[in-house]
Amino acid sequence: MIKKILLLTFFTAAILSPSLFAQEKDSTYSSDTTYTSSSSNEDDDSECDSGWTSDWGDWSNKWNDHRWHSFSFHGKPTLEATYGVSKIGIKSLGKSFANTGAAEIKVSYSSLHKRVDYISQYQNNFAFLSTNSMDLTSDNNNANDLTSETWRFGLGWQSGYAYQFGNAAIIPYNSNAFVWTRIKYTGNSNPIAVPDVYGLSAVDAQMLKEFNETVRFGQLSEGGIKLQVVPILTFNAGYERAIVFPRHMFWKHAGSLILEGIGQGAIDAFVHEVLDSSPAAAPIVNFLLKNGFSYAFYQLRKEKMNWPFDTAEPLTYDTWKIGMTFTF
Repeated sequence: MIKKILLLTFFTAAILSPSLFAQEKDSTYSSDTTYTSSSSNEDDDSECDSGWTSDWGDWSNKWNDHRWHSFSFHGKPTLEATYGVSKIGIKSLGKSFANTGAAEIKVSYSSLHKRVDYISQYQNNFAFLSTNSMDLTSDNNNANDLTSETWRFGLGWQSGYAYQFGNAAIIPYNSNAFVWTRIKYTGNSNPIAVPDVYGLSAVDAQMLKEFNETVRFGQLSEGGIKLQVVPILTFNAGYERAIVFPRHMFWKHAGSLILEGIGQGAIDAFVHEVLDSSPAAAPIVNFLLKNGFSYAFYQLRKEKMNWPFDTAEPLTYDTWKIGMTFTF
């Protein structure tokens, strides 16, 4: 276990350190939230004389825009409260779960930095706590559905490009997080102890047992839109897809994350080019590509939790949510 923690720490530091160093040396965000470069035109000309140096600088800047690898708490403190409805399931399980209401609170640091004209870059890094319960929804579930309650906590990041008009903004975003989940089956009969009551096979009962009353690691992605009315108040609407691992297989999970990171990095580089040539299209293109990619990866992981590696099926949560964010 200690070996895995040390390896994960080393792996994370190796990814983060070049990005943080490059940001410190090459560019800075000014206090008025406009993006400025610290290098002069003369420096740019001298770099261009060496050919590949300029190309490398462009590539490095695009990679540093990829927020998957630059998690840090900076910006204005924010507090967000959301409510939603979750559909829970395991793909091959021969029984469905009852829908639950979901309540969540996030504390975070958020920033909007002007890039060009009315286009700003959005970044939000957060910690969250949420619960899912039958008591939080009025959905008419089937009486034979499995009932449950869930507690979750985790760390995550949101990013995107915004249309900003004075103090107001429209922010299409993509979000990712690492999450720890504890689910408990509720009701008059425990589906693990008496699977026949629920019409469960022995295989299904064993599958459910992997998750019951234990804290399991997982990850989630979310796509949505934020409407900033005034700097202090923002309305949110989003769709979250989360997976919970029955067990954590470190190397396979790391391999799956690397593949996902490469895809997200390629999208960031492409959107950077769109921002240069057609700034007004960048927020929408970023929103569609990032969330489309996350959706595709989620679908693949519903069968293999660490796709493309041959691994077990995860427990899944699909949640529609609305909420409000207060920025201080």
